[in-house]
Amino acid sequence: MPRHQGRDLVARIASENGWEAFERPMPELFYTAAERNPDLIIDIGCNTGFYALLACAASSLNSVLAFEPDPNVRELLLSNIVLNKLGARIVVSPLALSNETAERDLYIPDQGHGLIESS
Repeated sequence: MPRHQGRDLVARIASENGWEAFERPMPELFYTAAERNPDLIIDIGCNTGFYALLACAASSLNSVLAFEPDPNVRELLLSNIVLNKLGARIVVSPLALSNETAERDLYIPDQGHGLIESS
C-alpha cells in the first residue's frame, strides 16, 4: 500500500487511471507548456506535489518553488520529493500566499472524511 494509504485522491486517480485522468485536460496542457518552455514554476498551494512533480518530469530544466502551508500535507509533499529524488529542483515554503502582507490563522478543514485535504 502506498504511503498515503489510499487517502490521497490525486495519487489514487493517477495510479488507477494515469496522470492525465486527474483534472482533465489540465495535466496534459500543463505538461506540454512545462516541456516546451522550461523555467522556474511557482506552485501555489502545492498540496502533495502533483503539478510540481509533473513539471520536473516534463523537463530536466524545470525547477519549482512550492508553497504549502498545511503541515500535514506538506509532510507528504516532502516525502514525495524525496521519493522522486527531486530535492535539488523543488524548494518548499511553508507559507500561504495572498495579495496582502499579514499574518493570519490557517484554518484546516475537519479531517473526519479520512482523505488528505486538498481544498
